[in-house]
Amino acid sequence: MKTLLINGSPKGTRGNSELFIQNIRKGMSAAVEVRYVAKENPHALADEMHGYDRILMVMPLYFFSMPGIVQELLEVMDENFQGVEFGYIVQQGFDESQAGDFLKTYFQCFTDRIHGHYLGTIVRGGSAGVCFMPAFMNRKLFAQLRSLGNHLEIHACFPSDIRKDFESPYRLSSRKVLWYRFLGKIGFMDMSWNRMLKQNHAYAKRFDRPYKY
Repeated sequence: MKTLLINGSPKGTRGNSELFIQNIRKGMSAAVEVRYVAKENPHALADEMHGYDRILMVMPLYFFSMPGIVQELLEVMDENFQGVEFGYIVQQGFDESQAGDFLKTYFQCFTDRIHGHYLGTIVRGGSAGVCFMPAFMNRKLFAQLRSLGNHLEIHACFPSDIRKDFESPYRLSSRKVLWYRFLGKIGFMDMSWNRMLKQNHAYAKRFDRPYKY
């Protein structure tokens, strides 16, 4: 079984998706190739994907959907992937995995359209800071990803216990909602965004409305 892992993050090797992929690979006994959508010509990559029996796409959730570069790749894939297994792993900053429901529906319909075999989609919430945390804080997550890789290689499906753990909570509790509202009011929720805006010299324009008219 020839497996391909696809990193769908615009950040390539610098983001959380890469950490997910590397730990999934550690759980597999066979050598597994990784391709980076951000560095590829989508037409060439789509053609080369025909040479694999199983394809696992890992990506972040952006605005309740996939990154644009992944969408571009999917749009140029033909419908001749009969028998090829497709699985999808989405990591997101939102705690509640419900935010990824639209992608679950889309990926299942897409896989059916190209006549592939749908292995499922796992949405892992609360992943925004994974690449910034020390290794010991990610110990459980990385162990689960290695176990997922091993299970996928042997059984060609996602383990139900890891899926359940990854996707909890599905919705935020009322107490958690109140807590996040409080953090928003004191400015804590904006700290990371504001830092990125300043790094890109866009902080002064954060309230601009270019499409107002």
